[in-house]
Formats: sequence, structure tokens, C-alpha cells
Amino acid sequence: MNNFNGSSGTPVIVAQATISPPRAAPIHKFVEVTLRNRGLWTNGIVARDSITGDSNLVVDSWQSNTTSPASLYSTTARKAGGPIGVIAAGSRALAVGDNPTIYGAVKTGGGSVSKSGAAKLSNVVGGSGWNAALETHDFAFTFPTITVPTPSRVNLISGSLTISRTFPNGTTDQPASDGKYYYDFQGYNVDYASKTMTVSDRCVFLMTAHAAFTNSFTTSSSATYTYGNSTATLEIYTSGSMHFDSGASWFANGVPARCMIYMTASSGSQFHTGGGGTWNACIYGPNTAFNLDSGGTFNGSVIMKSCTLRGGVKFHYDESLGSLGSGSGVAVARWKELQSADERAVYSAPLNF
Repeated sequence: MNNFNGSSGTPVIVAQATISPPRAAPIHKFVEVTLRNRGLWTNGIVARDSITGDSNLVVDSWQSNTTSPASLYSTTARKAGGPIGVIAAGSRALAVGDNPTIYGAVKTGGGSVSKSGAAKLSNVVGGSGWNAALETHDFAFTFPTITVPTPSRVNLISGSLTISRTFPNGTTDQPASDGKYYYDFQGYNVDYASKTMTVSDRCVFLMTAHAAFTNSFTTSSSATYTYGNSTATLEIYTSGSMHFDSGASWFANGVPARCMIYMTASSGSQFHTGGGGTWNACIYGPNTAFNLDSGGTFNGSVIMKSCTLRGGVKFHYDESLGSLGSGSGVAVARWKELQSADERAVYSAPLNF
């Protein structure tokens, strides 16, 4: 196997098998397997301990990168590739609630799936009934360690934000050597009520001085977060919690890959939303409780300690996220039988073919 740690190139496995039948010449077979690193965001929802759905949960998918520019979720682009999985093996670790509609797959670490009413599980949009073949019980997931960036330049936030603001401020904010604008919030938070935050470049919020039970973001009265152009992105690293009241709009004008949230607390943090609202993001919080309240819509992917999805929640997984990030292990990218002498010659010296 070449490049087995992935640090110096694409991992490739080459193997030879020999069959020696009696009274016949040996039969040799040669195979080349090319691997790829497994992406972090290959599932819609991943939870360490539990996924709990209330009534009328909807899970499905779309693929944002099939158009240029990338497209937002719509019912016309709807697909049935919304996988959800919980590592725990308890009998109710994955409870999808009453009358759920899941277009994708459900996975547990060993326990059964709890459901009631007219539950749907299908790999076809519009399918009916519960397709037990899409329910598996050997799910495993390795949670990678979060590395908080240490940029060459940081812009300091000197107080809690309560007024509308655009990032970056073109007259004072400075980018780091990688071209991104980093902001150290120094323990201050964003506290918005009917205000608007606009992100207009590649920005990173460092909010790692918060206690797990304090909110780095608090919003009420339909606060809005938006992109000012088609290339802006936002990364958030927070050791605290995030709390959104009803009707919040979180970067609804951009695909989920443009907003990455990393929740770094070792325990006690929460991502909580009130009723309604729309969120477009990817959230990685292996020690964080995720609570999406009634009527909320989430577009993207979440990896959390636990997930609670209350009445009427709609969760749309973006399949384009599957190749992003560095997840656990590798997957097969290509399987090829080496049939010609020229194909085998590449490996003849090191493997004595």
C-alpha cells in the first residue's frame, strides 16, 4: 500500500491473488484499489447519544453543486439521500416520533428505531411505507478533534454586538496572511433583536472565551444573518452556546458549506432555536445538545452529542457536503483489475509481479 497515511499522495492498495488448480497452470489476478479520505459531512444528522423526533419530522436531501452558482434547497430539487445516524445502541436512542417522513436512511449503533403513526422511510421521493432495508444497526463514527486556528492577525471585538453590522469593516478591519478576516470576541457575545449581520468576505469568529452554558449568540425578534455577496463565508469557533428565538434567519441566501460552526466545549453547551426560522450551515459539536424547535427548517448537516427535532421540523441534507472536511477513515474511490502487462509493470519492481 502506498501513501497509507494520506500525507504524501492518494492511498493506493495493490494486491495479487494466485489460484493453483491441480494439473493446471496457476491463475494470477491483480487488483488496484484507489482510496479517498472519507468526508466529515457524509450524513445529514449524526448524534453520539440520541436523536429524538417529535411529530411530522421531514428529512430529505438535495445537491447544491449541480448548478453554477450553487443552488439552495427547493422542492423541485428534492432527493431521497438524507441519512441520519446515532452511535448509541439503546432501544430508543433513535426515535423519529409520530408520522415522520424520511427520504434517506436511518442508522443506529445497535438499537432499534422507535416510530409511530404513518411512518415513512424510503429511498424514493414520494415513497410510502417503512422500508426496513434502509434501517441498519452497525453505525460507527469517529469524532475528530477540533483545532482552533491561530492566525497571523486578529481583529479585536471590544464589546457585545447589539446593532446591525457588516463584516469586515472596510476602513479598520485587516485580513490575516491567509486572506481571511479573524475576529476575537474576547468573551463578548452577539445579542440581536430585529437586527441584521452581513458577512461580505471570508470571516472567522473566535468565541472561545465563553463558558459552555453562556450564549455566544443570542437572537430574538426575527434577527437576520446574511451574505453580502456570492463569495463570502463564515466560520465560527465557540466554547459557549448559541440561542435563537423564533423566526431567526441564518444565512438563508447561501448554501450550507459557506457557514461552518465548531462548538468546542467539552460538556454543557447547547445549540437551541425557537419556533420557526431557517438555518443554512454545518455544525460540528460532539459534546453539544442540538434542539431545533417546532416549525424550524435546517439546511445542511449537524454532528452533535444529541439532537432533538420538535413538531414539524424540516431537515434538508446537502449531498454536496459529502466530500468536505476530514472525517474518519477512508473509502474506496476506484477498483480496477490490472489485466495488461503494461498496467502491472508499474508495480513489478516493488511487488515482484
